Amino acid sequence: MPAATIIFTDIVSFSGKSTDVQKDLVLGMSDAVRDCLGGLSIEIGDNVIPLSTGDGIAVAILDGGEIELNKEKLLTLIASVKNWAQ
Repeated sequence: MPAATIIFTDIVSFSGKSTDVQKDLVLGMSDAVRDCLGGLSIEIGDNVIPLSTGDGIAVAILDGGEIELNKEKLLTLIASVKNWAQ
């Protein structure tokens, strides 16, 4: 049976920020996720799908295929987004 790991994030008090700040936050978080995935040698494609949620991001990582994903890489991705947020 196929499985997936899904990571959700949310930017607290996002709607209370100006449109320009919202845009910068979304772009910054997307860049942080993309950079981290690249640093882990994980390419965005059929098995890794980042999706902006408006005030956050969801990353779906489908098990199987060519991606070798372990807990260490997942924790590194989560820590990278957390570090960006701080």
